[in-house]
Amino acid sequence: MTFFLIVITILLNIIFGIIIDTFAQLRDAAENKFNDIKYNCFICGIDRPVLERDTEQGFSHHIENDHSVWQYINFIIHLQSIEPSELNGTESYILDLFQQLDHTWFPMGMSQKIKMRSDAIQKEKLATKRAMQGIVVDDDDEVNEVEIVDQIPIALSDIQEKIGDLAKKI
Repeated sequence: MTFFLIVITILLNIIFGIIIDTFAQLRDAAENKFNDIKYNCFICGIDRPVLERDTEQGFSHHIENDHSVWQYINFIIHLQSIEPSELNGTESYILDLFQQLDHTWFPMGMSQKIKMRSDAIQKEKLATKRAMQGIVVDDDDEVNEVEIVDQIPIALSDIQEKIGDLAKKI
């Protein structure tokens, strides 16, 4: 009798351990889903710190305006509700991808605001570099090669003067 009591107690403890472990796994999975929703854009997958750092408006503006889930849902409903003959090329392409469960049309890992800010930073760096080198730039931000070639002798003579001044000081 004691043997059966010990075996039943051990088996019950094993079952309770499995149940408690399963609930812990479910809790962790739910917490991971919650954190994913709270800290990542559903559309592009970019996380909150990147959007806060690289955009002016931040994460909340991004998920409510730039990549609003409801706008994407409305767009898909729109595509499904109109006649295929009334779709333009982009709409029919996206509808075909959607029906094939191909989500490559989503801007995964991309945000127009981040790209625009990155481009602006690159232009500023290029302008600063050109200004430091004394390169003249047209309004279209294209380097005029003739002006650069014309500036080379001037830059060389400035360098020669600076070397001459340094040599006198030594």
